[in-house]
This record gives sequence, structure tokens and C-alpha cells, in this order.
Amino acid sequence: MLSIGVIGIAYLVYLSGVQVCEPSSFQAATVRIVLSLCSALIATVITGRVIVNAPIPGVVNIRAGGAIAIFVLVFIVNPLKLSEAKMDASFSNETCHGKLPPGKNVNGKEIIKKDSLPENLNPDTNQLSPADALGRPVRFNFYYQFDPYPGTRNWVQVQRGIWIEMYPNPEITTIFREIGRETVDGCPGTIVTQIKTQLFKVFIPDLGCKMMWLRFQYDDIQWRWLGHMNDVT
Repeated sequence: MLSIGVIGIAYLVYLSGVQVCEPSSFQAATVRIVLSLCSALIATVITGRVIVNAPIPGVVNIRAGGAIAIFVLVFIVNPLKLSEAKMDASFSNETCHGKLPPGKNVNGKEIIKKDSLPENLNPDTNQLSPADALGRPVRFNFYYQFDPYPGTRNWVQVQRGIWIEMYPNPEITTIFREIGRETVDGCPGTIVTQIKTQLFKVFIPDLGCKMMWLRFQYDDIQWRWLGHMNDVT
């Protein structure tokens, strides 16, 4: 049991060191539980006595001894938890985004048919969980009043940092990816751009901002109003 515990912990520490992309909430919970179990296995062959009396948020106080105490202690401390800064950085990491299909340039927009999107980018079946979005929206719509394709456009964040914009014809889409963060008029938010045409940028404010306005910027000139965000989640 000692060797299993040591190997398990060594592997998890290695993963935490090389991990570039933030795992999902389920993956993070799984790693936390496995690390606690491995630590408890090691504790079974170490002489001595450990007693833990500590609360877990949302649970009554727990009093435990021996290997179970080690499990509780490691679970509460969660030593491999990624920092919020590292989690936030994963949204704009191109390695995490993976290979994205380029669209066809139509009046400066990279248009791609929805049925040409990979399965993991299909907005009908994929949406980032709000719990994993770190305060970013995961879905909204706005009215686009200019040519080409005026009308309501729906945006869905299908995975960390990857947005799919659906046009009034829902079979026509554009892929945007997050490239950074910025504060505009006192409101923190996300900057996204198309895959190839990166002169055109869009600012998406975080949830809770006083003005939920979508803004655009072309060639690094000042931010301009693009539309009011509706049905934001």
C-alpha cells in the first residue's frame, strides 16, 4: 500500500507541474479525492497517531484519527489546487484551445457553416459550465444592425476561451477565441478575436457589470459600442 500511495502522489504532483489547461470541476474533484486516498494509504504504514477535528464547508464538524484523519486533512488543505491566476490564464492559452477550423473570409468575417464545426465546438451540444467560467458569461445574444447579416446573433462559450457566434441564419457561425483580459470604463472583461482576422476584437464584460455592453475595436483603436447584451448567463 505504501508503494501505491507514493506512486499515486508522485504522479499527481507531476500532473500539477505540467498541467497547462485548467481541468473541469469534476476532474479537479477527482484529483483531490485520489490525492487524499493516496496520502491515507501512506499513513497506514507510518507509526504514530494523528487526530483531526475540523469543519468542512457545508458539512458538520468531522473528528477522525489515523489514516482517515490524513484523508480529511489533505482533502481540506487541497495542496494541488491550481491558483486562480493559472486557471484564468488557461482561457487565453492557445494550447488549451486546440486546433480551431479556419473560416472563409466574407467582408472581414471568418464564416464557417455550423455542420463543419468539430463536435466539441457545436453550440447546440456544448456550453461551458458557469461554475468553470470564473465570472465570465457563457451565453448571450445581441442585435447586430449592420451589414452583412443584420439581426439577432447568439453567442455561446463552448469551452474555456472559445466562443461560437451564430448569425440570424443559425447555420452560419464565426469562431472567436479569448486572447486576454481588460478593464473598459471600470468594467473587467474578456477580449476575443477571430482566428485569422485578429485586427477585429470584441470586448465581453464579466457578469455583474453595470453596463452589459458588447464593444468592438479595430486595429487597436478605441473601444466602440457594438450592442446591448441580452439573456446573459
